[in-house]
Amino acid sequence: MKTVRQLSIAVLVLVCAVNLYAGARMIMDPTGNSLGLPFYLLNGTVFKDYTIPGWILLIGFGVLSLFTIIVTLKKVHWYPTAIVVQGLVIVVIVIAQMFMVGNDFFLQYFFLMMGFFLVALGFLQNQMKKANAQNHSSGQNQHHPHRHHHH
Repeated sequence: MKTVRQLSIAVLVLVCAVNLYAGARMIMDPTGNSLGLPFYLLNGTVFKDYTIPGWILLIGFGVLSLFTIIVTLKKVHWYPTAIVVQGLVIVVIVIAQMFMVGNDFFLQYFFLMMGFFLVALGFLQNQMKKANAQNHSSGQNQHHPHRHHHH
């Protein structure tokens, strides 16, 4: 359990750091120049410059993952769910980016993998917590098990 949690935190810290930095740079320099982002990437999107994408990265990836890190470190009982949610947010944002921008970058695939990885880690920790709970309290709080259907 501990290793899985540490792995989750490592991934979250990476996601958090990169996106707080990138998001802040985009907001400070909406042209994208300071990050080496070509302006033509925004052609055909709803964005006039990199300000809003910057805020999306800053909040959706940066601030949210910082929150998830804190919850996970404090071992708040719903932290595995927070990890899953963070993973899904990343996956959704990256896929939306790919559709809107149309270019695919190595970084997008990297974050997509990180997102799926977080979802898997969160689910794993949820299962481990359930197993632990059942071991400790046999007979008490018997929840009907949630079955995850794999498509």
